[in-house]
Amino acid sequence: MEVKVGDYIEGYEQWGQPEIPEYNIESTLRTHKMRLIVESIWTDNEGFTHYCGQADDSWGGARGGMISTEYGNVRVITDEKPFTVIWWTNKYKKFKLMESGLRREWKAADIVRHFKGTEYVIIGIGVDTNNEQEVIIYKKADNTGNIWVRPRYEFESAVDKDKYPDAEQEWRFELVETH
Repeated sequence: MEVKVGDYIEGYEQWGQPEIPEYNIESTLRTHKMRLIVESIWTDNEGFTHYCGQADDSWGGARGGMISTEYGNVRVITDEKPFTVIWWTNKYKKFKLMESGLRREWKAADIVRHFKGTEYVIIGIGVDTNNEQEVIIYKKADNTGNIWVRPRYEFESAVDKDKYPDAEQEWRFELVETH
């Protein structure tokens, strides 16, 4: 079965420290079974395929992850509903989950409203070169101010009702008009 962006998959990642003999450091490398929603796919020079996305694993999903065919088989999960992390706060170590079925398909020129009331135009969807995570690129609808970039999981996050109890919107950004 071919894996594509948006699939919910299960496989293995590697973590730990490789051996560094010149500093007398022993390897602590291990593999760990995990699941994630695929946000990007790439194949290395040795032919191994790597799938990056938001992890749904024993850490509660509050991190990005990478599953690789180098460490074992990968399977698409079709019999369970995945969850995608959309926001967490390090201060309280809590996060909210949104079923992936609610994940929005943003397009360039869509107009969205921030929960504080300002309207923005989506310029496009990009990929952060540092971590392969999707980002949303946007600017104020009236063409004033900066161009902003925000990780997709944060762009789609729920409003923190503890911090903003009077916020009327459920989500940080909500669609006003699509083009």
